[in-house]
Amino acid sequence: MELSDLTTLMVAIASDPQKAERMKELQAETNRAQNERAQSALLVEHANQVLAEARKMREEAQAVLTAADLRQSELDAREVNLGCLIAAVNAEKAEWEALRQGVDADHAERAKRLEAIGQDVGKRMIEVVDREAAADQKATAAEKLIGIYEAKHQRLADAMALNVGL
Repeated sequence: MELSDLTTLMVAIASDPQKAERMKELQAETNRAQNERAQSALLVEHANQVLAEARKMREEAQAVLTAADLRQSELDAREVNLGCLIAAVNAEKAEWEALRQGVDADHAERAKRLEAIGQDVGKRMIEVVDREAAADQKATAAEKLIGIYEAKHQRLADAMALNVGL
């Protein structure tokens, strides 16, 4: 369409009151459609911004999830290491307990032997005390006998000295 055709069309529409009214309505609808289109464009732009923020948040969430997975892997590795360490400690504890039971049994056996030796020593001490008492009695008896023999020897010596002198 050329400009002259458009001008002719506009003049024809403007000369008819019904068409002029219809033109105003169409213009108003066009303005409303353009406003709605502008609002839609704003909504689309806002939606794009929200979408960009959502993508950014998704990337951040993915980074956090990756970090969490890495941390979980580290914690799992630590748990495995702790499990191995606990198993080793429990095995060492069991070895020490077995060793301790052996030592306790050996200690109990030695205590029994020492008690038996103590009782034997006690009996021997009683025997030694009895022998010392008997030895003391024998020594006292021997001293008496020595005194008697010495007195007899002295009398014998005195009697011989008297015999010699006679």
